[in-house]
Order: sequence, then structure tokens, then C-alpha cells
Amino acid sequence: MLLILRIRKLAWPDPAESSCLLASEAEFSQLLNNENRAQKALEKALQTNPASPFIAKSLIRLLENKGDPDRARQALSRALEILPGDKGLNAALARLLDRHYPSEFTEAEACWRRSFTMGDTNYSSQFYFARRLYLNGKVEDAYAIFSLLKLARASRDVKTKITGWIKEDASTKRFSGVVSRLEEDYAWVTPRGQSRAIFFHRSEVDSITWSQLKTGSAVTFAIGFNYMGPAASVRQLGSTAASAQDRGEQTGSG
Repeated sequence: MLLILRIRKLAWPDPAESSCLLASEAEFSQLLNNENRAQKALEKALQTNPASPFIAKSLIRLLENKGDPDRARQALSRALEILPGDKGLNAALARLLDRHYPSEFTEAEACWRRSFTMGDTNYSSQFYFARRLYLNGKVEDAYAIFSLLKLARASRDVKTKITGWIKEDASTKRFSGVVSRLEEDYAWVTPRGQSRAIFFHRSEVDSITWSQLKTGSAVTFAIGFNYMGPAASVRQLGSTAASAQDRGEQTGSG
């Protein structure tokens, strides 16, 4: 198959066609677990057609999977020099910054903002933009975006799924606070030092802990996000340190 692709590349000198075939060869090489060959094919394809977001994002994913975020960022920066308004490329850079460059949170916010247009259906980018605003301390701005996401034309499962957990040192961060309101199946917890309470459902608490909760209970919890806003997952009563299992838990950020 690879031989056929090479022959076809010679038969189609058009740059766009050639770069497409190079990308196809890269995809096939990846399926064969030949990452180095896939990388070379994608780099050559990007040189042939530097204005292709598809090829750029394919190369970036491969470099990140290989554990080389610096080269992935370089490739993204070059692509964005040519296509600064491309929403997918801006989202890819924002995601890379969130994962590997936590100190560059201001740039990550700007990239997420460029990854969608207000009123479009790019809900994932809007979600991660709102999350980044929250993490950057722009809480009211974040809630303004979340209020729009509540109206998104998406299934309830999509809207209520909690993801993007806040992390610290590659593990899910633990917060402490007090249960400020308790209902039959859900409650709110107010984090220490904050005024806004965060919702949590009883499904995010083990049954024994839930049965012991009452208004005013001190708890430790994790904070993730769904289309409604930040959401808590209560881990235990009191403010003692998280268990070894909790400290080692790995949760995706989006």
C-alpha cells in the first residue's frame, strides 16, 4: 500500500494532493506503530501544504503522544502564523498549554477564546474557555458562559458529565469547605475562602458519607466542571488529607 501511495504522489504533482497522500501514509504508518515514519511523513506533508489544519493537528497529536510537547507547540505556532484565525488550531494550542504549560494560563485563555464564535455550536471550546476563566479567577465571567451552555442543544448526559477536574502536581486537587445546603439527592458546598457555593449530586458521594452529611459539615472534595458550571465530588468528611488512592487518581482534563 505504501508503494502505491508513493507512485500516486509522483503521478499527482499538485501540492494539496501530494500532502493529502503524505498524510494518508502517516496515518497508515501510525496504525503500524511506526511513529517515526509517521512523523516524517506528516512533517513533509506540512512543508508541502503548510495551510492544512488537518495535517498540522495530526502532527501535533503525534508529537504530544510521543512526549514532545515543545515540538508540538512549535508546529502549532508555525501553523497559526499562517492561519491565525483557525478555531481548531487555537483549540489545539489552548489544550496543549493547559496540559503541559500550566504557568501560561493567560495565553491558554486567549487561545480558547479564539477557538469559537459566540453563538456557534462549538460547545466543547466554549466549555473549556469557561473552565479556564474560572481557574484564572474570572469567576463571574465563567458563570456567564456556563449560563449560555445550559441552553446548548446537547443531550442531558453531555451537559451533566463532569470532566476537566482541577489538578495539582498531576493529581486531582483536594479542596476543603462546608456543606451550605442539603437536599434529598443533592447539595451545595462552599469552598474555604470563597462565597459561591458549588453543586454536588449524591452520586458523587459514597453512600456512607452521604448519610452522615448535614448542613455545616466540613468536607474535602474535588472540583470538576460540566455545562452547568463547577461541580464537586465529595471524598470525605472533615479536612484530613486525601487517601493514597485519591492522591494517585488520574482524571482527564477535556
